[in-house]
Amino acid sequence: HTHTHMYTHTHTLIQGLRNDFMDAFDKVDQEYLDQLAKQEGEMGVESADLKVKDDGTTMEELVSLVGELEAGNDEKQQEICLKTFRFLLREWAKELNERPLAVKRSHQGKLASATFKQTESYLSPLFRQLRKKTTLPDIQVFLAHICANILRREYVQANDIYLQMAIGNAPWPIGVTMVGIHARTGREKIFAQQIAHVLNDETQRKYIQAVKRLMTFCQRKWETDPSKCVEYHGIKAGQR
Repeated sequence: HTHTHMYTHTHTLIQGLRNDFMDAFDKVDQEYLDQLAKQEGEMGVESADLKVKDDGTTMEELVSLVGELEAGNDEKQQEICLKTFRFLLREWAKELNERPLAVKRSHQGKLASATFKQTESYLSPLFRQLRKKTTLPDIQVFLAHICANILRREYVQANDIYLQMAIGNAPWPIGVTMVGIHARTGREKIFAQQIAHVLNDETQRKYIQAVKRLMTFCQRKWETDPSKCVEYHGIKAGQR
């Protein structure tokens, strides 16, 4: 009985720590974004449209590629991930461009444009890797499954995979030293080290965070059954 209680407590603790971790992740760039929005306002460019190349990809076309994403051919996976992320970025830009001028000029509006531009720049190293087919194998597998799930509108599953990619599936979050940490198996220790490495790599941390923003946009734009949606800061899909 005590053992079960311990497990439940530990599990709740880990969930809590995971959430804290993700919140910290989100806050990292908030100040920078505020700064960026302020600069845009001073330069008077907030009314300019965001430019993103249109390669004619459609949601229907991407949905038809889900099977190939899961088939496990790494070159093909990287190609489809690139297509998917570019498509989402373009749809997001379109949505921002369609806002009324007054909205674009408000502080919130400038912040939204700045967030988009930052996301685009964070993604460019990942896009380069996907284009050259040099994405790290473990990251690539995660990305392929994230794409397959968001295209199916299985946002909760996509988010679980995202969390595994971002902070690992280790029983203890990185940096948390507690009784029991020594009980980890060798394989878990190695996995934990890899994940710590991912987050210590600034470029990777940024594009992993940028992928999360595309996932959030996708869930908002292509709605589905609320049970398949993730709550972001208490906001269910469809509510603003």
